[in-house]
Formats: sequence, C-alpha cells, structure tokens
Amino acid sequence: MRKLFYILLSVIVLNSFFLTNVVAQNPQLNERWACLIGKRCDVVGANCQGVGSTGYQDVHRARLTTDPNLKPNPGTTYILECLGTSKGLCTTGNAAVDAEVFNTSITDPELPFNKATATIGYKFEGMYKADGKTTEVNPINNPTSDIEPIEWQSSSVDMARKYMTLNFVDLTQAVTGQENTLQLGTNDWETANRVCEIVRWDPYGVVFNSLTLEPVYNALVYLDYKDTKGNWVQYEDPMGKVKNPYRSELGVGTADDGHFSFVVEDGTYRLRVVPPSTTLSFPYDNKRLSSNYKKIYSDIYPGMLVGGTSPTFIYEIKQSGKIQHRDIPLISQTKTLSERKIREMEVFRNRLNNGKELFKVRLSYPFAKISGVYSTINDPPVRYKQIPFGKGVAGDQSADKDGWFSIEVDVSKFTAGEMFGEIDATKVDLTNPTVVNKQKINTNFFSLIKQQIKLLINNKFFAQADDTSTSTFSFDPIPSYLEGYAYDDKGVIIPNANVGVYLTFSNRPYSQTKTDVNGHFRLSSELLPLMPYKIRYITATGNVTPITTARFITQNKEYFVKQKINP
Repeated sequence: MRKLFYILLSVIVLNSFFLTNVVAQNPQLNERWACLIGKRCDVVGANCQGVGSTGYQDVHRARLTTDPNLKPNPGTTYILECLGTSKGLCTTGNAAVDAEVFNTSITDPELPFNKATATIGYKFEGMYKADGKTTEVNPINNPTSDIEPIEWQSSSVDMARKYMTLNFVDLTQAVTGQENTLQLGTNDWETANRVCEIVRWDPYGVVFNSLTLEPVYNALVYLDYKDTKGNWVQYEDPMGKVKNPYRSELGVGTADDGHFSFVVEDGTYRLRVVPPSTTLSFPYDNKRLSSNYKKIYSDIYPGMLVGGTSPTFIYEIKQSGKIQHRDIPLISQTKTLSERKIREMEVFRNRLNNGKELFKVRLSYPFAKISGVYSTINDPPVRYKQIPFGKGVAGDQSADKDGWFSIEVDVSKFTAGEMFGEIDATKVDLTNPTVVNKQKINTNFFSLIKQQIKLLINNKFFAQADDTSTSTFSFDPIPSYLEGYAYDDKGVIIPNANVGVYLTFSNRPYSQTKTDVNGHFRLSSELLPLMPYKIRYITATGNVTPITTARFITQNKEYFVKQKINP
C-alpha cells in the first residue's frame, strides 16, 4: 500500500523527506509526549516523601518517575496530568501555563485547566520536588533526560488520570542527527500506550438499588460529623473543597454510576441519603437486598447488628488515618430497571502504530455487555458493519464490576472510506449469579463461525440501538496517515493553504504543512498524534475551515480508493 511505502521510505532516510518538506513550508516546534510512571502515595511502596502524618493529606497525591525507555528530551519539559473525560484533556495544573502550552487565552472556557475546573471540580494543589515538600516550577529545566521524581497533588470529581511529559522539538535539529531530538520519529508513542499507567482513587461509596443492584442517579448524600459536645452537625469545609451534599460533575447528586466521595480529616461521621424518587427509601431493609450484591458492592451502610427482636443499624463511622469506604443500598419498591441509559464516565483512547485503536473506558453500569463494535462511513457517520470479537476486535466482551473494559480495534483492515466507529453497551441482570462475571473473548472456532453467520444474515447497514437497555458511543477516527485534498465548507478545494493538526483540547498545532497549488497535502505517521485530534485549513487571507477526521476521510474517499490508501 502507498501508506506503507511512505512509512518505509521515511524510516530508510531517517524521516528526512517528510520532515524537511514540512519544515521548509512551516518552520515550527513539534510536540513530543511521553508517559510518566505514576504511583498513588496512599499505597505501600510508593516511596512518597511529602505525605501527611494522618490519612487524608496524601490521598490525592502521586509520585511520578520517568520510564527508562521513555525519557523526556533534555531542556524545557512540561509535566501534565491527563484526565479521562469523554473527550480527553491534559493540564499543567496552572491556567497561565496551559495558555502558553496550548496557545489559548487564559480566560477561554475551553482551556484545559478552566474546563477541568468547571466540569469535574478539578483542584490543583501542588507539584513538588523529590523531597515532597519543595515546590517545583512547571515547566522544569532538565539538563539531561533523567529527571528527579516529582510529587503531584490534585483532586477532582471521581476521575482517573495519567501523567505525561511534553517537549517541544525543533524539526530542523531532528534531521541534523542530534541525539536528543532524533526520538521524534522513533514511534515511542507505541511503547507509551502500552506502559502508561492510569492512576485512580476508588470512589468512597456507591448508592445503589437494593433489588436491581443498579447504581442510583441523583441521590443526595449528606455528611454529618460529631462535634466536641457529641452533637451531630452537617459538615462544612472552610476551604470549600468538600461539597455537602455531594455533587457530581453533572451538577446533580450522584451521577449515573452512583459514586460519591468525601475526603475529610479524621473524626467521627455519619451519612444521610435523600433518594431521587418515592420508589426508593433510606435506610435499606436487609430482607430486600439482593444476595448478589457482594459481587459488586462492599462495606454496606449503615452497618447492622443482628440480634434481639430486630436488627440495629450502626450509623457512626470512625475515621483514623485512612479514608473510609461505604456503599449504600436504597430500598426499592420495584425490580424494574431504570430507564436511564448507560453513560461513558471515563475514556482513555489512543492509536497504536500497529494499526489498532486502543480503548479503556469506564461505563456507569457494572458488568455491562459490550454488545457490538461497528465501523462507520460518511459524515455525519452512518453505521456500516459489525466487527466481531476475535476477528478485528480483541479485549473484554463485558465490563468489570466497576464498569471498566478495554478493547483494541484493528483499523488497518478497513476498506477505503471506512472508519471506526461505534460501540454498543447493554445492561444485564445484575441479580443473576451467572451473568455477573467478566466475559473474555471466546476464540473457539465454532463460536467464531457462529458470530460470522449472525453477521451474514444481518443487513449490511445496522440500525443504531434504540432501546433503553442499550447505549451507543461514537468516536471520531484517529488516522495514522493523512493524504488527500483540503476542502472548504462549500466543498471547494483550497490551494496553498496552511494545514494544522491539533489535539482536541489544544489550540497549538501539533504539526503543520501546506497544500500545493492543487490543494493536495500529506502528513506521515510520525507527524500525527496518537491521541484524538482535529484539522484546520487556513487560507492566505486568513479564512479558517475546521474539520473532523471523519469529515476528512469522507471528503477524500474516492481519492483513497484510487490511490489504495487506508488512513
């Protein structure tokens, strides 16, 4: 394929053709990202130095070290925290530094720091040197590729994160053979995708339906503390970090996953819950709690002493040196599943250099079945065909008890104009003991044949799921190669235009080139990010045409067929 020809050619000549071509047209600094190894400070072996003497101070702190195989470039290195929002974003923890890195106004609501603060209650509390106490400046100035450990402290509403370094690399130096910049074209991102560690602090509680075991949406969870006189008083945080009652990023009580958390100092506490409807009530009735709950939930609240004529509830929670976890069942009057659809809560997504796209997603529903993976065509996308597990899709066929699943989709086998895609997730009966088990791929020959027969008897075009038990999640493709023509909003080819590739959360071009007199351009894989990105065309007069990667593929479908290109 033509794509492979260009990649092989670039490797043979140390990328000099494409790199020189792009630099000659648009001299600039390009981005080089690499993953850091992150360890939670509240786990054994993290070796954190700046942890507090009692529980809560270190609960949202991580110690960051470089991976020996993924060292940053010497010089100016930015440290970023990448959060698993649905669209993904990375922040330096400082609005002013974000504005510099991503070329965005400090007041822009789309600036990663501003967006994280507004949508998930993000709070950056500090970046520290190896001693865990001395404040470190971001970016750091590292004379070599070896940087000292860093401790990073921040918090947000129930969100996983990973930590990365960012260098801006001069392409002209990369092609002159300087060792510290030759890494740009070495496909280090493929390795980074494999070893980049996700750091997550588990939720400190889930509110759920006692009969269906579904998480409960919009339950109001209150926290009370016992004062020095022994009276119960609603907790108020003078620093404003703790919302009471708990509020999710949606602005309601618990989100679709039922999660809540209160990170507070040691003391004696209790919880109160106001259910979202009259069909649910608190506290629970032990006789109306599905026995299957133990496969999903633990530390049931309130606790219960069994004995005498009736059980006695224990509401008091004593915290000493460690954050306490409690899951809260609400008595349900019905076994009917909620009409709320499954929601994606966290998404980490990257393209791999082996032609696959990697997804690590947390859904709002435990053990949800991954009921379909599909390719699409056109823009807006139309569902095209199903990609069966074991033959194009590898990974989990169902989520785990926390809603997490991981899959890899082999997009290298797609036809011209076909792209990924969509994922369907379906609710299951959580009270069925045989269902609540994470399903692995069945590569048995007869199972694969059965899957293929099902695909053959379906229509070529699949209808999108429309029942409340199944949800569809759509994603823009992450092409590993761009070649084609630039079109404006009216479908007219744009000659001599600047072409910029941007990470979805950035206003600074990841890489740039220029269309020729015919409006044609190309960008090879080493100049494209492995995270989701967008494209902009800018004419000589300054007119800007932003397009999605899906639209680029759709506009150039005929060209791909003719040239045998698979982006």
